[in-house]
Amino acid sequence: MASLSRRFLNLIVDNRTPGAKSLRCIDLTRQHFFDTTPAQQSNGNGSESKGPVDAGNQKNKVAEEALMMERILLPKPIFNFGVATMTTHMAMNCFLLAGRKVLCSDQLGRTFLFDADTCNVVTMPDLHKPKRWPLSLFVPSVCMDGHNDSGGGHLFIMETIVKSEARCSGQHSDQFEAIVYRKPTATSSCQLLPPPPFVFDPKFADKRTKINSYAVINGGSEICISVEGAGTYCFDTVKHTWRHVGEWTLPFHGKVDLS
Repeated sequence: MASLSRRFLNLIVDNRTPGAKSLRCIDLTRQHFFDTTPAQQSNGNGSESKGPVDAGNQKNKVAEEALMMERILLPKPIFNFGVATMTTHMAMNCFLLAGRKVLCSDQLGRTFLFDADTCNVVTMPDLHKPKRWPLSLFVPSVCMDGHNDSGGGHLFIMETIVKSEARCSGQHSDQFEAIVYRKPTATSSCQLLPPPPFVFDPKFADKRTKINSYAVINGGSEICISVEGAGTYCFDTVKHTWRHVGEWTLPFHGKVDLS
């Protein structure tokens, strides 16, 4: 069996209570999600080697086993959380940071940080504006020795459905902001950032444009997003500037890890 790159799968699921969620941690050393049986060896001429069992029967047996699904019992929640204020629109968004840390934000933009390793909860700065359908990308901070600083970094949060805006010089937008988390002092701050340039394009006026794909690239120095009809843009995570890469879009949907 190949070694696991991570031990725990952190699963955040909806609770039976409206506006509530639960964090369940699955130990991947005990629960196997993938078939680790070695593939059949080739006999060298392009065909699979045949054993004493007829190849047709063996193929049918493999197909039957593939249709069988093992029942997985989820472990008990290690943490339950939910919105503090009951409104017509209740929402709890969860954003992953380094390690087993997760940042949670409700429909009013109030946030807190939960560490699954220590079970500690830390209040964080509120978002400048609540996000309805947000995406998030975490970029770890780097120490002087070139290593990350044990969980510190920038969590970039942006609306996936982006509104057009009137252009203003040096404008920052509440559609895109970052929470800066520092270790070991655990101090944090929240700052507004400039929106992607296409929001100022007149052809997107009165439109809500969707970000289809996004990723952290170049070791965390840039964030890349793609928008159908607008192309692909990169955001410098240090200088906080955008550049238009091209009219093409990334060949995938959603988030991908390119590190």
